[in-house]
Amino acid sequence: MDLNISISNQTNYVVITMNGKIDFSYSNYFLKKLNDVLLSGKKNVIMDFSEITFISSTGIGVILEAKNYTEENGGRFIISSLSNTIRQVFELIGVLSSMEVCDNLDDAILRVHPERSVL
Repeated sequence: MDLNISISNQTNYVVITMNGKIDFSYSNYFLKKLNDVLLSGKKNVIMDFSEITFISSTGIGVILEAKNYTEENGGRFIISSLSNTIRQVFELIGVLSSMEVCDNLDDAILRVHPERSVL
């Protein structure tokens, strides 16, 4: 299974939706796509994991680099829609507690764009 990445640029955030697996064989492609997003100037990044079936420690390393860059530049880095399996990988590696995590994409968007909430 390949790794497919789509990017949706919004006014003050970007949503990165991924499908497939994030492992060593796709790490360079994944890193390039993330770098393109980070260098585009968007402050807030949301990564939608709803369609990710596997992630390796290399993939998590790339995510941590992107998170650190985003936060160092005054933005927020949010991961959403983790399956139980992917959540366990983040927990086992010991990085889940350092991440901003939302159960679903809508909740993540509300964190960076609260005007979208309906009263």
